[in-house]
Amino acid sequence: MGIASCCKYFCGITALLVALFLSPLAMFGAEEVLIDDVASWGLKGPGLSTLTPNMRGVYYLSGNQTPKLCADEDKKDVQKCRGMWERSPAMGLDMSYCFYDAKKKKITCPASAPWFIGGGPKAKLFVGTLAPLGRFEYVINKGDPEFEGRPADSFDGAMKLFAFGGIPMTALAGRDYSYRITMKDSGDGSKVMRYTWWNTTNTPHPISEADDEWTYEIKRFYDGKNVDKGVINEMKKVWGDSIVHGVPKMSVASALAGLLNLFSLDYRIMPA
Repeated sequence: MGIASCCKYFCGITALLVALFLSPLAMFGAEEVLIDDVASWGLKGPGLSTLTPNMRGVYYLSGNQTPKLCADEDKKDVQKCRGMWERSPAMGLDMSYCFYDAKKKKITCPASAPWFIGGGPKAKLFVGTLAPLGRFEYVINKGDPEFEGRPADSFDGAMKLFAFGGIPMTALAGRDYSYRITMKDSGDGSKVMRYTWWNTTNTPHPISEADDEWTYEIKRFYDGKNVDKGVINEMKKVWGDSIVHGVPKMSVASALAGLLNLFSLDYRIMPA
């Protein structure tokens, strides 16, 4: 094989890999929507029928934050900071883009769905670009030992966030600690408590030992029929009237991107 042929071969492979990496941008996008209009844009995903009534909802992640400390001058800005930590632009979750496998006792919010909801100035970048490229996947394990005996329809379990086809986020971040995150249904799925334990094994631990700074409520503000105005008002105090919602794109480019992923067997990003 000559130099010219080698160049064409490797350039072709490189172009294919770049196209695969960027393909989600043709398949998913970000749309700014009014929080009050949640009934018009929420719960439109393909996973809704697999969920129990307790799992069906659009949720506000009231205290979701990043491991990055807030600058002193930003601590009074409620949109930037929650206590000493920076708020995450991932502040909502549309469960209709997630799927519940009752046999495996797992709820999966896959890389193949725009299940993120974002708020603040970083939201469009996060929801429309970083989240799709990162192939983020959330898995909620209801079969975790802590949740044995819990009602089958409850919205709880041990939680793990992955990227790029199953790589734990802590491994990507280069952090040398382990952690455990769980969520526990309050009874009807309208409010779910989220708990975090740092530097520990992913096995059951007493709730009293969870990190208070990372404990918060996941609050449902739309269940497909009813809108919770109280939660919406709470959201608007922090994020304003509008947020960014992930949406699938319907176009020739998105169809070609889907075919590219199909032929490359990259099922992580195929439409659900």
